[in-house]
Amino acid sequence: MQLTGRDRLIYGRALDAIRDFGLPLDAAAIDYAEARKLLGAYTLSDAARFFLRHHSQGITGKMVAEAIKAFKAEKQTEGRSKLYLDDLRYRLEEFAKAFNVEVRQLTPADVRIS
Repeated sequence: MQLTGRDRLIYGRALDAIRDFGLPLDAAAIDYAEARKLLGAYTLSDAARFFLRHHSQGITGKMVAEAIKAFKAEKQTEGRSKLYLDDLRYRLEEFAKAFNVEVRQLTPADVRIS
């Protein structure tokens, strides 16, 4: 196969872009294509920024049950009524049992009411 001048330029830039990662160009292209299929209209940069915002070093996640416990304690400190607090306990304890994960791992689909 012969490359045109423009094709050689594109090929060279692509190789330069991935050189630091030690990947062959075809592996990088396959990985990119798979990621874009999953992301739809979002870019890999969008996904990376989202990931870093939610999984940055030094940020610890809070389990759903922990977050609910803190929320209920705050509402009690605010002086909410017994009826309100009982309603929270009824609703949120079931939620905590259903989602034994960190809050940041929940997605809208997880909590969608059908």
